[in-house]
Amino acid sequence: MLAGHETTATALDWTLHRLAIHPELQTRLRDEVRAAFAAARANDSEDISPTELNALPVLDAIVREMLRFQPPVAGTIRQCQRDSILPLSRPYALRNGQMVESITVPKVRPERCAEPV
Repeated sequence: MLAGHETTATALDWTLHRLAIHPELQTRLRDEVRAAFAAARANDSEDISPTELNALPVLDAIVREMLRFQPPVAGTIRQCQRDSILPLSRPYALRNGQMVESITVPKVRPERCAEPV
């Protein structure tokens, strides 16, 4: 139930911080949201629909740029739990001329890790 609250809060914190530093963007965003609410009220609705919300270009640009510029989780470590073969969309040649059509990703073995998996 509580999963994800910290990353969401971190993203929101950094976004509000950046908007405070750049009041011109804050004004553009505020104007866009106010216009969306005015359009919703003109259509006898008190709220902006999800479709209308997704169509706000300034909001979309700010959210995407903040998640790119200041991601709440900068990196994720992933480990294969079983041997896997990843097919390639097209073969490519190695330096020795051998053609490769897939990449083998081995399962992480405990002896390869600093800590047991």
